[in-house]
Amino acid sequence: MEGYRKCGLNFNAEVLPQTDINGETYFTWGALVLATPIESVEEKTKSWPVPGFYNLKYAPGKLTIFEYAGKPITANEHELSFLTELYNPDKQVVEPVVLVPMAGTILRQVTFKTFAN
Repeated sequence: MEGYRKCGLNFNAEVLPQTDINGETYFTWGALVLATPIESVEEKTKSWPVPGFYNLKYAPGKLTIFEYAGKPITANEHELSFLTELYNPDKQVVEPVVLVPMAGTILRQVTFKTFAN
C-alpha cells in the first residue's frame, strides 16, 4: 500500500523481585508493584445527607502474612495477574497465590519476608 506504513512496538516486561530497606522482597512488573489482595470486610462508619455517600472502614476478613519462597512468577497478561507460590505460615505449606497490581486492591500485602526452610 502506497503511503501507508505499519510500525509495531512491544514493551516486554518481566516480573522482578526487588529488596526493600528492611530486607523484605517485593515484586515489580515494569512500572507496576504487585501485591497479594487481602480479603476485606467493609463497614459504613458514617452516613452523609447526600444519597450514596458514606465513610467506609475496611478490616481484614482472613489475614495470612505470606513469605517469599523463591518460586518463579508467571504472568497472565490478558488478565493482568501473576501466579507464584508463597509460603503460608498458618498452614505451614507453600501454596499457589495470585499477585495483582497494587492499585487494584484495598487491603494488600506488598512485601514478603524470605522463607527459611
